[in-house]
Amino acid sequence: MKQRIRWADILKWAGMLLIYLGHLPVSENTYLFIFAQHVPLFFFAAGFFAKMEPREGSFFAFLWKKIRSLVIPYFLFSLLTILYMCIVGMRAWSAILQMLLDMAAGIRNQTPAIQLWFLPCLFVISVFFELAKRIIRSKWFLSLIVVALYVVGTFFLGHQPTMAPAWPWNVDSAFVYLLYYFLGALLFSFFNNWKYKRQKGGIKAAWWILFLLSAAYEVVLLLKSVEISAYLNQKLGGTWFQIVNLFSTCLLLFFFVCLAKILEKVPGISAFLARVGKDSLYLNGNEMIFKNLFSLLFGTLGLKQLVYGSDLFMLLFSFLLMVLLTFTIDLLERLAFGRLFGDR
Repeated sequence: MKQRIRWADILKWAGMLLIYLGHLPVSENTYLFIFAQHVPLFFFAAGFFAKMEPREGSFFAFLWKKIRSLVIPYFLFSLLTILYMCIVGMRAWSAILQMLLDMAAGIRNQTPAIQLWFLPCLFVISVFFELAKRIIRSKWFLSLIVVALYVVGTFFLGHQPTMAPAWPWNVDSAFVYLLYYFLGALLFSFFNNWKYKRQKGGIKAAWWILFLLSAAYEVVLLLKSVEISAYLNQKLGGTWFQIVNLFSTCLLLFFFVCLAKILEKVPGISAFLARVGKDSLYLNGNEMIFKNLFSLLFGTLGLKQLVYGSDLFMLLFSFLLMVLLTFTIDLLERLAFGRLFGDR
């Protein structure tokens, strides 16, 4: 097995925590705060091990590996979700055929297991990126293609693919999120090998300035997401809004990389968070089912109003649910499905 990189797993933990929290009934401000960064952060982290050079071996071997690790889990967890929804009465049994068709299309906001939409999208991105690397040897030209697809996806599709994708397997979303995946592949080696103590004074000062700026922006965004979003839409709008949004998202990604690198140095906590973040596939696949089960439990105990009454409780609930799935159900699934997914 390949040696895991702890700070990268911690970064995945942070991204999954935001995803869990974003799928709960939080305030509008918290919702906007989360959606400003959690999906770009996920695709950015997913690109870490994509590398900028073509993989060794045949393209079809790479394709089969991605089918095992992304496509099969998508259909498996989707089928489990559909079955659960019918058993508990969330959907009628007569709707199974339509749910299966929606599952096959895999379009975000339409597929039954809505939390799994990113798996077919990531499959499209990773396969396209690998194929492009094998055809296009110039990294500069490849960069231009990635940027061009981002521009097309952001401005010329006639709809917002990041909010309401319309193409099967979220190919239109892939146009946009490919850029963050590419940045992850491009910058991973730099971030992984960067050592603060080895840098000169000017570099250290620049790092601190950028880190404090990104941290301050995180705090302001957490407190004033609604006002910031309304202000930027009113003052900028259109093209300039998207440009500012891209650079602000990159600033937020830098903050999370720094945070993960800092947490990596904290004894005990780093190993625990990395352990939770390591199994992001299982966390995502089980999210909807177990979130609903706990909601039913809270309702039975009369605690639903308390737990679902504040963003802080939602944050604690998300974290505890991730931990529970990691150390219980996750173990059984890895033993049962690990070889199928290609990670054991």
